[in-house]
Amino acid sequence: MRKKSQRCLGSLISRVYHPRTKPVILKVATAAPVIAAAPPVLEPVVVVPESGNGFGPQPLPSEHLANSERLSRAESALVGHAVKLRADGGERADALLKETQTRLQRHMAQRISDSRLHSHWSLTWFKVNLSRMAALVIAFDHLKRNIQGIPSECLLAPQSRFLAVEGGTAKLEGCYLANDEKDWTRSGKVAREKRNTGARLAELKATPLLRTVSDRSSLFYLPYPSKRSKVPSGELQRGYYSDLRFSAGLSFDRSDADAIRALCASAGAGEVFLWPSSTLAKPGKLKLAG
Repeated sequence: MRKKSQRCLGSLISRVYHPRTKPVILKVATAAPVIAAAPPVLEPVVVVPESGNGFGPQPLPSEHLANSERLSRAESALVGHAVKLRADGGERADALLKETQTRLQRHMAQRISDSRLHSHWSLTWFKVNLSRMAALVIAFDHLKRNIQGIPSECLLAPQSRFLAVEGGTAKLEGCYLANDEKDWTRSGKVAREKRNTGARLAELKATPLLRTVSDRSSLFYLPYPSKRSKVPSGELQRGYYSDLRFSAGLSFDRSDADAIRALCASAGAGEVFLWPSSTLAKPGKLKLAG
């Protein structure tokens, strides 16, 4: 159960922190005018009732922030805050929830063409925990002070409010972020036994050399190639891979048994996230790579 929870958790954290705000445009083509779609209707923060689980409507992020006991459990189980945990900012947390719901709906409409997959168990589970995640992003001070009027921009705070991936923090799992000293450029996730953030970043060091077709088609490594790469990036280049600085988003330490118990706790047992039994049964049936 814990391994399944950790894989789901890594995915949840990465999706919420997903910055990719400046996609590289390889070619601008002339196209017919696009008719704007109607604004998506926000879904309420409600857990889909499941037999035996009994989950109902979830508290707003502001309510989670006001719950000192729940906040304390999250602080002891998760790593990633460079400053003291804050319990204020309830209004900003609720605004973040609304914005995240809007972006999720937009993502589903634009990227998931098969509407039958809109009710996929992974998306349902993600929605179930959005309120809790919004509260944690505020508590860890990972959100910009003002998110009004920037509907398509990255909402993450400056890099100074995040822990750098170095030394002891390299053993963490969860979300990691790349910054080029101007803005966040990429997010990633890692959650696997004997494979932490440090190991994952070590694996990626060869990719910026752009030796393979796959490497050269990457909208991340092409703008940030290795200084030793023999493949020119031309106008797409924004810097070098060696100039990027990596930080930890919400993460966890697998060697901390108490933290793992808290993160994997079931409802009513001091849980940090909600883990419906039917959801936990799903990842075990999948062949997950990475």
